[in-house]
Amino acid sequence: MKSVYRFVLMSLTVGFVGCIPHYYLPTKQNTMVFEKKGDIILSGNLGLFHRQTGLELGYAPTDNIGVYSSFNKFDISYYGKQHPFLKDFIWDNELIFFKKYNSGLYTGINLGLGLGKFNVGNPYFNLYLYRQFVQPTLGITVFNHLQFGLSARIVRLNYNATSATRGLSEYDQKMVNQYFNFKDLTTNDFFLIEPAFTMAFKIECFRLQFQYAGITNSNYRPYFLNENISTSLSINLNKLFLYKKSKTKPLSNTF
Repeated sequence: MKSVYRFVLMSLTVGFVGCIPHYYLPTKQNTMVFEKKGDIILSGNLGLFHRQTGLELGYAPTDNIGVYSSFNKFDISYYGKQHPFLKDFIWDNELIFFKKYNSGLYTGINLGLGLGKFNVGNPYFNLYLYRQFVQPTLGITVFNHLQFGLSARIVRLNYNATSATRGLSEYDQKMVNQYFNFKDLTTNDFFLIEPAFTMAFKIECFRLQFQYAGITNSNYRPYFLNENISTSLSINLNKLFLYKKSKTKPLSNTF
C-alpha cells in the first residue's frame, strides 16, 4: 500500500511541473464597519480575482467595541483539475476597538485570529493555515456619504501539513512535504505587512465598498499572492429596522 502511495505522489509531481500553487491571499480588511452601539452588520464581498467570495457578520455591544466574523473562500491552490465549491478558505474572528468623531474622523484597531485550509477534500494531504493579526485603521467621512480609509494588517502566519492517509512512515511524510512544496511552509513563521486603501459610499443603512490590499514584504515567499481587489455591500440591520419603523410610524395630528 505504501509503495502504491509513493507511486501516486511521484506521478502527481510530474503534474506540478510548471504549476505553482499558492497558499495565501490578502483577504479583505474590515475597516470602518461600526459607528455606534447596537450596530449589526451583515456584509457580502466579492473579489476581482481567484473566485473569491465572502460573508461577514458583526455586532457592536458598546460605542467603542465590536466583534466581527468573516468567512472568505477562494481558489488559489493547485490540485489536478478539480475545483469543488469550497476549494480554499480563511475564517477570521476579530475584536474591533473603534472611535467615530463628530468631525468625520474614524480610528480603529482590529485584533484577529484566523483559521484556513487549502485543497479542501484532497485525498492526499491536509494543509491548515493559522493567522494572527493586528490592524490599525484611519478613516474619514466627507459629505456625509463618502468614506476613505487607510489600514495596515500586521500578520503572523503558521502552517500545518499532515497526510490524509494514515499509517505513513516518517519518510513518506517527508515525501509529502517535498512533492507538495510544504517543507519550508510548515517549519517557519511568516510575518507580513498588508497595507490597504478603502473607498466606500454610504446611504442610509447601506454601504458599498471598494478596497485594494497588498503585501509589502512577501517576495521571499513565491507561494503567496501579493495583491487583492475586492468590493462589498454591507447592511446595518439595526439602522434598517429603525428606518422601516420611522417610515411606517403614523403622523400626529396638528391644529
